[in-house]
Amino acid sequence: MPRDSQTGSTVSDFRTDFEEAMRHLRGSLTELYSATGADSNSPQRVARDFQINRNLSWKIGRTIHAPDAFQTYTHLPARGSLEILLKAFEQRAPAPTILADVRKALEQFEGVVAQHAGNKTTFELLVQSTYADSGAGPLSEASRKQAFHGNSAIWGVQATARTLTQIVAPSRKDDTRADNAMVGGVFGYRRLRSDVRWPIGQRFLHGDLEGSWTEAIDPDADESDALPLMPEFCSSPLPDLRVVRDGDFTITELEEGPVGSTGALSCVFGWIHRNYLPVHQTPGETHTEHILRLDTPVEFALLDLLVHRDLPFEGAPGHCISSLMHGRARLPFCEHPRHHLPIGNEVSHLGDYPPMLATPRVERYSQMVAVAVDRLGRDLADFRGYRFTLTYPPIPTVADLYYKLPPGPR
Repeated sequence: MPRDSQTGSTVSDFRTDFEEAMRHLRGSLTELYSATGADSNSPQRVARDFQINRNLSWKIGRTIHAPDAFQTYTHLPARGSLEILLKAFEQRAPAPTILADVRKALEQFEGVVAQHAGNKTTFELLVQSTYADSGAGPLSEASRKQAFHGNSAIWGVQATARTLTQIVAPSRKDDTRADNAMVGGVFGYRRLRSDVRWPIGQRFLHGDLEGSWTEAIDPDADESDALPLMPEFCSSPLPDLRVVRDGDFTITELEEGPVGSTGALSCVFGWIHRNYLPVHQTPGETHTEHILRLDTPVEFALLDLLVHRDLPFEGAPGHCISSLMHGRARLPFCEHPRHHLPIGNEVSHLGDYPPMLATPRVERYSQMVAVAVDRLGRDLADFRGYRFTLTYPPIPTVADLYYKLPPGPR
């Protein structure tokens, strides 16, 4: 157990104290049921025999049979409900100590709450964060949905979907580099306040890497510093955009406008970086990363990666969700695990040669990608695909699909 560096006294560990309190509470309730002849497997019968609420009986049964401390706490009734239970069992308890043991366990639990949190709300957060991989913690869908509604209210915008498709194929001009086409979209974007301008993407001002260049997927798109739109997939009329310079970047923003569904819009943009990505390891470059920046409150995020059959990247890519709450981004994102959020969503294989791209979340998604692949000068039948999705993604974060680059030829 850790010790206080100033006093030398033992510092109590929350997880140890919590699990011990849950173990004692579950054990004392089990002893109470056993001593009174109550069958924890038959909550309806217990409710009838002891004249208690069926929901209370069900919760106690689930508490007794919980496999671990987290599940015990999840089903544990409030103190007032437990006192109703104890009064109902008083007449059948063979000895007062049976009931006293339950109350002693309750006092132990309340002591843990007071010592480690001070109040029930903070204690809930402690438990959820400690057991974040339980599926019901602070990164569960229910918690992320709450954050989505809160962020929507705070920032004054929300959207139904945010997508990015990255398509990687060997360069035809340099066998050490790869072309990278990208199609991004914000769908069902709604303002909750009319005076909000919202950034949807940024571009680096200092130009492309030596020997590389950028092309808009739509040949008629504006080649300025704004994100090049793909008008056939945008809502009509086309969204009003504004470009703002910020240091080495230009930031494309959606303009102010009407609120709610009457002002809803969708915005799709796409470009190709030719001769852009390394194919093999180089000094200072060990990974190739394909990222979707998540900084808009959205209901659904999708990041697809299409890999050409002639590239030396084998198997499924690695993936992570990296927090941007720590100041400047640290690249590569995949090599800084202390910034990763413990979200268990896996990467889906979309199939090989060609991948199946359709999604019910975004209309005409397959057609958007098909246009980009054609503009890249490739055939979709030469690609395999991978997909990462997340409902109500936390913000600000980066979704990352990455490969470790193979060593170069000798």
